[in-house]
Amino acid sequence: MGLFSRLFGRRDDPPAADPAPQGDPPELAAAIAALQAEDMPAVLRLATPQLDAANPAVRADAQRLCALAQSRLGDWPAASGHWQALFALEPTAHNALQVATTSVMCGEIERGEQWFRQSGELNASSQDTNPIQAHISFLTALCNVGRHADALPYLGWIRDVYRRLHITDDTFLHLRGVPFLSVFLENSWPVLHAALDAPAIEAWYGELIADLDEDGAQRARHWLATQTASTD
Repeated sequence: MGLFSRLFGRRDDPPAADPAPQGDPPELAAAIAALQAEDMPAVLRLATPQLDAANPAVRADAQRLCALAQSRLGDWPAASGHWQALFALEPTAHNALQVATTSVMCGEIERGEQWFRQSGELNASSQDTNPIQAHISFLTALCNVGRHADALPYLGWIRDVYRRLHITDDTFLHLRGVPFLSVFLENSWPVLHAALDAPAIEAWYGELIADLDEDGAQRARHWLATQTASTD
């Protein structure tokens, strides 16, 4: 597996009809090195000429590099355009999620939600993304642009995963790709505090606590009491 594949989780096994060699494309070696060096302008300068490469795999990787570089530079419209071009070449749930989050960063909330739904539909069959991490990525983008109320349904979806599982043992959660309960509590609080009043926050966590095992419920109650006391 080449460096590019390790960085971005790209599968190296090409389709049977594609004789392209495994590993990183040599045409993009300099751009990949620039990415490692955190030189985003150089990434763009070196990868852009390969956006029209004859090899579709090279075109896809060039789009990926440009998308990542523009994201790190904060040029969200450009990043979103590259992710959408990449999706046209590689219509995966992961790439649709990237279009969703960068659309939100552009302030295009409805468009982002449409792409998020499309990502979920693709992932139902491909399972190439963790649904919880996908929800975290999308609600994080919403919070980054100050749309905390819009993030609540996605945060609630994650909360309901804990309610369905009941068990809050760290190992049990980790094996299922679910963040530790303590991590969820700490990261959910700022979102709720920005979107809801105190009684609504207490009720929101109350729904969670009611369905947790005894240890998890006790920890959540203690944590909530501490947070509430610190904001009084």
